[in-house]
Amino acid sequence: MEEIIGAAKQVATASEGMEQHSVEGNDLIKQIVNQMEIIRDTVQDLPSIIYVLETRFKGISKILAVITTNLNQTNLLALNASTEASSVGETGKGFSVVVDEVRKLAEKTEASAKDIAKLIGETQAEAEEAVFSMQKSLKEVESGITLVQSSGAFFEKISKSAQAVTNQIKSTSSNSSDILENSQTIV
Repeated sequence: MEEIIGAAKQVATASEGMEQHSVEGNDLIKQIVNQMEIIRDTVQDLPSIIYVLETRFKGISKILAVITTNLNQTNLLALNASTEASSVGETGKGFSVVVDEVRKLAEKTEASAKDIAKLIGETQAEAEEAVFSMQKSLKEVESGITLVQSSGAFFEKISKSAQAVTNQIKSTSSNSSDILENSQTIV
């Protein structure tokens, strides 16, 4: 009988350990859910940040359009000034050199403006890809949260079952002790 009581106590101790591990696992699941929710909240903010950047890029593109228009007008003015300088003859040669330099400067600036516009276009396309990727990531995070929450519910069931088993074993152990005590009293 004492062996049965000893075995019951060992099982009760093991069951308590199992219950404790189950509680710790459930706590860990809760921490994981919390962390996943933080990640979700962070990812949710990114598309709006990228949208602000896209809006600014559009503003820069409008400014570049104005610069390009002004450069085209500068080229036209330089061409007209060059024509006027050549019609004046030898006297206009000095002015013709200045006009030619203005035209070259306008062409370089126009090329740079085109490069900037190209970079902005590429960056906008990459920003759109980033938004798409973040939206996809957000869906995956949501799926992860759902899975982890399901795992948490499962751990909760395990914890309750372990607690019920522990209580049953403790009750059996206590009853066995009472039986042993009563049997020793009878003898």
